[in-house]
Amino acid sequence: MKAASFSSKVIVSTIAFWRNDAMDEFIKKHEPMIVGQLSGFDRVRFRGTMPMLAAVPGLVAWMKDCTGSGRMTGFKSFALELTERLKASVEQVAAAAGRSVKYLASSVLSKEDLVQELLAREKISEGLVCVLSCVEPCRSFDVYRDRQKKWIDLIPSYRKCLHWYLYFIDPLLGLCHVRIQSWLPFTVHVCVNGREWLCRELDAAGVGFRRRDNCLVDVADFAAAQKLLDAQPWANWTRILNDLLHRACPSQSQSDDGGSASQLSGRSGQRCEIPPGRSADQAPGQSKLDQDV
Repeated sequence: MKAASFSSKVIVSTIAFWRNDAMDEFIKKHEPMIVGQLSGFDRVRFRGTMPMLAAVPGLVAWMKDCTGSGRMTGFKSFALELTERLKASVEQVAAAAGRSVKYLASSVLSKEDLVQELLAREKISEGLVCVLSCVEPCRSFDVYRDRQKKWIDLIPSYRKCLHWYLYFIDPLLGLCHVRIQSWLPFTVHVCVNGREWLCRELDAAGVGFRRRDNCLVDVADFAAAQKLLDAQPWANWTRILNDLLHRACPSQSQSDDGGSASQLSGRSGQRCEIPPGRSADQAPGQSKLDQDV
């Protein structure tokens, strides 16, 4: 790797795709100390859903198709069986990599800190790093009983359930993770880090840089770094995300017809629009990244 040329006055401003007034004011105020600017992704979180299972009518129809009955008296046993199958799939992935599933008694604990400690201790450079689990809030379903009408129905409900976090070191993205909800509708989140990805590409290109935590504080070639960042939104996100989902949980990543079972949409600290000259089917993952603050 080439050595970067470092200045005694260094502030690199990493800005969003849509710059706001506060950022403009910051840049103007500290302009004498700024040696370069980079605009690109920080951390990006994609949420994946199985459309048919995300709403009550589709879930009931699917249960009827699977069991031959749409009676709500059988919903609990049906849902628990699916959860057990999902649990077995996650545990198989962990076992295949020689890892165990570590339960965290509190969701307040920093998972990233635990992962960084593990990476420093075991010198893991690729593949599955660890599998963590903890109980967290979720959107799921509940069986509602109307005693007066003597009717049982399925309703959406905010609840708490176990979630699995599978951390990987991906050859392209670097450290990333997949979060899987253990209860219907089995929502997944895939979290990637644009700066981690950029650092790996700068290393591969032989471009010197200096990193502090998740910030780049100097780069030997800002133009080259910006070019790499500009390419990130146009990566093949469908392939990247489905590959991560398949590695984390093969049983959830494919639908019965062999297609992708989850539709993923993204949220990050930036917005991503289709530039002029690009058609909608060229957008990353065919989804729009909205601001998440």
